[in-house]
This record gives sequence, C-alpha cells and structure tokens, in this order.
Amino acid sequence: MSEIFFQVIVPIITLVVGAWLGAWFTAWSTRPKLKIISVGMGGATWVGVSNRPGVAGITLNETIVFGKRIHPRIVLGPSVDRATANECRAIIYDKSDDHPFANLYWRTTVDGQTRMTPIVNIKSAESCDLMLLARQSDEPTKYFIYKPKRDDTSEPGIPAGHVKLSGTRTFTVRISYSDHSKLEFDYTVREEYGGTLSIQSKYGGGGF
Repeated sequence: MSEIFFQVIVPIITLVVGAWLGAWFTAWSTRPKLKIISVGMGGATWVGVSNRPGVAGITLNETIVFGKRIHPRIVLGPSVDRATANECRAIIYDKSDDHPFANLYWRTTVDGQTRMTPIVNIKSAESCDLMLLARQSDEPTKYFIYKPKRDDTSEPGIPAGHVKLSGTRTFTVRISYSDHSKLEFDYTVREEYGGTLSIQSKYGGGGF
C-alpha cells in the first residue's frame, strides 16, 4: 500500500499542487497594478500613473532615511508583462467629509496629439498623467479642480469664481480600474506664509 502511495498518489498530488501554484502565480504576477511614478506641478498639477510590469523574483523598494536615499529600487528576476488596466477612472474627494468634488481627467497622447479623457486603458509598462488641480497666475491663492478647456488641449478651463478653492485643504484621490482594483492616495494643498501655495503628498511635492 505504501509503495502505491509513493509511486502513484504522491506524484499526482505534486502535479495538481504544482499546476495550481503555477496558475495562481501567473494570475498574481500578470494582474494589472497601477503605481504613482511621478508628480508634476506648475499652473496645473498632476501625477504620472504607470502599469508597471511584474517581477518573477524579488523587488526591494528604495529606502529613504531622513530624506537621504540609502539604496535605489532593486529588482531581482525577469520582468513579467501585466494585463491592461482597463477603464481607469479617478474621482477627487474632500478628505474631511469624503465629499466627491469631481471626476478627474487623464492626459494621453494619440498619434502625437494630446488627448484629455476621463477614462483610459493603461497597458503594461505604459503610463498616463492624471490631472488634479489648476490655478491662474493672476490669482495665486486660489485654485480649482482641473478640467480641460477642450479634449485636444491640456489647457485648463477656468471655472466661475464661486467654484474656486482657497486655503489649506487635503484631498483623497481614488482610481478604480479593471473591475474592483483601486489605487488611493491623499494630496494636500497648503497655504504657506505670504500666501503662496505648496503641494504635499507621499510621492513628492513642491511649490504650486
């Protein structure tokens, strides 16, 4: 009986478990996963969002201690293409009461031309800019949720005065994609002494 177990049953169990683990790893490593890769600001602010390829190995994120980078991001193992992150949508909320302000727009390039759209598909290793806030140069202490003037330009449309915001405020940005996948982060506008504005987030910041 023991001979049959080791010669027949164990190989079958090993085959089944190996197939299950292989299928699970393939599904896990190829699922879409959006990450923030950059922060931009000026007359408008945005974040770069990438569907970064997976890794069939070990990934060590960069280590920063007291603002000093100890080592960069380290990837050990071959990269694995991820599935496309479909129907990426983003909404910006007031963090204090979770009130939704507006749907956000993505800045993409199609055939060399700028396109602004509320929904995008991001393929593996590709990225798009998610536009967040904007302000006018002649109103340095006021800002507003970014909305394009037209769908073929990144120039922001200027809203009515009562829609504009001022002062320090923290927002929550929620990106949904590929059914139930999500990426969420906080984004703070801070009014500094002298009336200037700055941006703060865990991905970076600076003058607005």
